[in-house]
Amino acid sequence: MAATPAETGSEGVDVTHPFHSLHGQEFEVVDRRRVKSGEERLYLQVGPEQLVTVPASWTTLGPPSPLRPGYLVAAPDACATRLPEGSVPCP
Repeated sequence: MAATPAETGSEGVDVTHPFHSLHGQEFEVVDRRRVKSGEERLYLQVGPEQLVTVPASWTTLGPPSPLRPGYLVAAPDACATRLPEGSVPCP
């Protein structure tokens, strides 16, 4: 197994895309490149001699995503449409 970013002192990211086979695991970032479409891709060290490339948006370096655990963005005046039993509705 490859050394973790904490062990090597390099940049590390977690794969956050919920359907990726490496979801929830941390890897060392070996390289970052922007492809012709403008998308940033990361090259991750997943084994002693094995690299995987993933979009940066599928990692903790990407923007917040509703698919990422802990994601919650609400406007100050937003109101839930379905309330749990016993909760108070918005004014």
